[in-house]
Amino acid sequence: MQRTFKIIHRYLITPKQTGNFIIGPVQVDLPGGSRALQAQLQVIKSQNDSEAQQLSQLLYAEIASTHSNPYVYEPFDLTLKLYIREGIQIDNSISILGGLPEQGIDGDPDWKRVHQEQQVIEGHIYTITTLKTTFQTITAGTFTFEPNVQLNLIVPRQNRRSYGFNDPFFGDFFGRQEHRPVKLECNKLTLPVRPVPQKNCPPTYTGAVGQFEFQASISPTQLKTGEPITLTSHIKGIGNLDKITPPILATNTAYKIYQPRIIPSAETRTLQFEQIIIPQSAELTQIPAIHFSYFNTQDESFHTLTAGPFAIELSPGDQARLLTSKTSLSDPTLRTLDYDIIHLKPQPKRWKNPYTLETLYSRKSLIWISTPLLLWIATFLWIRILHRRQNDSAYQRRSQAWPEASRSLKEAQKALNENNLTAANEALYQAITTYFGHRLNRPPGEVTCTRIIQAFNQEQVVLTELIKAIEHNRYSPSTPPQETIQMQIKTTRSLLQKCERTRL
Repeated sequence: MQRTFKIIHRYLITPKQTGNFIIGPVQVDLPGGSRALQAQLQVIKSQNDSEAQQLSQLLYAEIASTHSNPYVYEPFDLTLKLYIREGIQIDNSISILGGLPEQGIDGDPDWKRVHQEQQVIEGHIYTITTLKTTFQTITAGTFTFEPNVQLNLIVPRQNRRSYGFNDPFFGDFFGRQEHRPVKLECNKLTLPVRPVPQKNCPPTYTGAVGQFEFQASISPTQLKTGEPITLTSHIKGIGNLDKITPPILATNTAYKIYQPRIIPSAETRTLQFEQIIIPQSAELTQIPAIHFSYFNTQDESFHTLTAGPFAIELSPGDQARLLTSKTSLSDPTLRTLDYDIIHLKPQPKRWKNPYTLETLYSRKSLIWISTPLLLWIATFLWIRILHRRQNDSAYQRRSQAWPEASRSLKEAQKALNENNLTAANEALYQAITTYFGHRLNRPPGEVTCTRIIQAFNQEQVVLTELIKAIEHNRYSPSTPPQETIQMQIKTTRSLLQKCERTRL
């Protein structure tokens, strides 16, 4: 009895262009040998076919902009609408593969679906999906937008064996549908971008484009010389906030300023800066005004916003008064010590026989005889040192310089081991300011890099680089690497040990 078997393999081929094509060859191994099978395929355009419809009439895209001629750094919105005729099934996957400018654009676009509706166009119902994104250019010129939008069509598979279920759920579950990628035709959008004009540009302009509000404040307003003042500025509005640099405060010999840094803000579209100011003179009565300039794209002109000046009340620092060379005896806060308590040696329980003349020449006798004298001299020196520590504030601070600096260096190393880079850099800064404040007998506000170098000129280069690096790390928005702080801790310890051996 003979039996006949037939095995059919079906392939779904989608032509993408017209022309003559050869399908195969496909190698088939049979009991009688192998055979190579191939077929010819001719693809032609659809003409005079009422059922054939152009794909561009079923699915297409349109792109538009809210600005027809924006400025550099001016944010503008792009709207991409996808038109899908009723009856066409797609999945939720939408891909934009190129077709956008690659040069002169700030960052990558972030397309978001914002709306979906149905609309009748030329007698057909379309589902319109709207996507939006915000663009911002960093150069002037002409930019062309023609995005390549790709969707996945859901089409039924033909000539599949029936599984006996008419429910669409089972049909899709057993693979009776497939996803086919389709590229949508889209119009071309050309936008000329203008540069910011240089005419009437104020000197305080740093590149802000848009519409902004500016406010600034200081805290505290009543303080002592050498104590820090925090200047906080707020910039709020619509524009290139990520490109705005901090407003510049005018320099003055009456105060010292540090580099501003960005601080987080809970409000949207708001930029906050924080800058540290240290008064150097008690005669300073106000912090000068600070200015922020921007280019307004609505009226196409420059605007300058001003905050301040800020009034302050300064009083001399406490340490400056206590560390003067001559102190007043009438000052009620000072206590004068006339004498100190000296404990007497207790009386012995029994007296020994006096030494003979011969025993006085022995080494042991000389040691016993000289011991009271040495103890008296040591006691006298100890009392002098004790009086000096109590009355000489400069000596007190000199003796405290290295122990306090060493303690701060240990805290910096501990914070660095815990990967707390901010605390490590702050402790390193405290070690520098504490040590040289005690060594130079100066309040914190008067300890400057110039005075440190004048006192320790043999380490001028290393001191200058180290102090600038630590101050930059302390007020910079970014945190230095862990290896950099470790090297700074090692350099600071070695440098302070050298300064400890230097006599002023």
